[in-house]
Amino acid sequence: MLSEIDHIAAEMGATHVVRFVEAHLGGTVVAIERIPRWRAGWYLTLERDGEAIELYARGERGPDFPSPFDLEHEARVHALLETNGVPVPHVYGLAEGPVRTLIMARVPGQQGLALARDDATRRELMTTYVGHMARIHNIDGERLRHAGFRVPTDPTDVAMSEVFRNVETKYLLLGRRDPLIEFLRSWLWRNVPERTRSTFVTWDSAQFLQHDGELTALIDFELAHVGDAYMDLAALRTRDSIEPLGDLHVTFAEYERLMGESIDFQRLRFYEISQLTVTLMLQFPVLIAPDPESDYVPHLTWYIDSARYALDIMAELFEIDIDTVDVPQAAPSTYHTRLRHLVTTMRTLARSEPKTDLARYGIAVDPTMAERTSASTAVDEFVGWRARCAYRLARHLQRVDEIGSTLDAQNRDDIARLVQHEVLDDAHADETLLTVIDAVGAEREVELLRLFAMRLQRLHMLLGPADSLIVRHRVLQSLPDRA
Repeated sequence: MLSEIDHIAAEMGATHVVRFVEAHLGGTVVAIERIPRWRAGWYLTLERDGEAIELYARGERGPDFPSPFDLEHEARVHALLETNGVPVPHVYGLAEGPVRTLIMARVPGQQGLALARDDATRRELMTTYVGHMARIHNIDGERLRHAGFRVPTDPTDVAMSEVFRNVETKYLLLGRRDPLIEFLRSWLWRNVPERTRSTFVTWDSAQFLQHDGELTALIDFELAHVGDAYMDLAALRTRDSIEPLGDLHVTFAEYERLMGESIDFQRLRFYEISQLTVTLMLQFPVLIAPDPESDYVPHLTWYIDSARYALDIMAELFEIDIDTVDVPQAAPSTYHTRLRHLVTTMRTLARSEPKTDLARYGIAVDPTMAERTSASTAVDEFVGWRARCAYRLARHLQRVDEIGSTLDAQNRDDIARLVQHEVLDDAHADETLLTVIDAVGAEREVELLRLFAMRLQRLHMLLGPADSLIVRHRVLQSLPDRA
């Protein structure tokens, strides 16, 4: 006879998770909750010897959004950091099943700084985080080799490290090239800095949990590897654009104090562009061939935001301004009534965004409304999340119907002016851009930068209504050398 938890786990696709936990940790799983987000994940409560043990089961990414490393690599990262005194969730093991899943302790806390009690606490939390970053960057190379990590010594291998090369290889194997990614890749390979000191980096940095004023754990290490220390600093400005981190000038100064050396901010901009290019290459497979389980619009949003910030930072390097594109008047097709009806219907079906998610991104909410979902409603919460996915996609397509043809024509006109001949359609536009990028080097960088900046502004307009948060482009904090 199956228990209630067995039935819930089966409906969530987590039977293998429950079986692994009970077999390897002992006790009985008394609660399980599917986390409503783009990748498979579950919260579990294990009862053992009268004690309730909270666990987090982190599934691998979907087939259209693979990680550069496997879950075994991520487990090794947790073990390395835990051994070196960095607070991270303890990993218990890997559950094999329909979705390979890493089982780890669930550490109390909320992600980011938005729900910290006050500004002073936020500053202290960031100071604590930078201290942990410095500790990670000082892990000895021999320890890294002994723990099974590849430690590059060639300067190019340090700067264009495992994550970039692994992701680039998978992107190239797709057999389909994205003009913007090609432009950025070409620029990066022409401008590789001379870096000889290899350092362990989390890469997708500044992700941590905090509770009652204390930093409880650093999290999310699927891209951690040995590269350049600047890779961790490179994530800060763009992460701050969605999860406010406070005054980053203070953060950079604290890092300089701890490491005993000044930051070369021009060189840091290279790593910011490199990291954003990796994000683009990771998103591209989802955009051209999404898995049925994928939440399409967030991936498109990550692509657009990453692209715009890469171009913003390149404009900083070139010390040029980027022109602003005006939003065109809506010119909906004859099918617009049906699209509007679809959006209205999906809005009714979709739940509002979880309060904890809104707070994490710096949107004011009442903290008392952030409640944990019980096992009895977990499946319903996941269904609600899937409805929100469909609603966001419907709203995007409605906006495409309203202004998409106008923006596509503007993009073709821009390319025609660049090459001085007619561009027939959107496919021809991409082919033309790729031909230009392959044929030229640094001599047309500024022209292409301006063209892509306008193209990405237009694509951003298509995500949703003109007054919605999703089309907002927050200006990055300045780096200290341009304050």
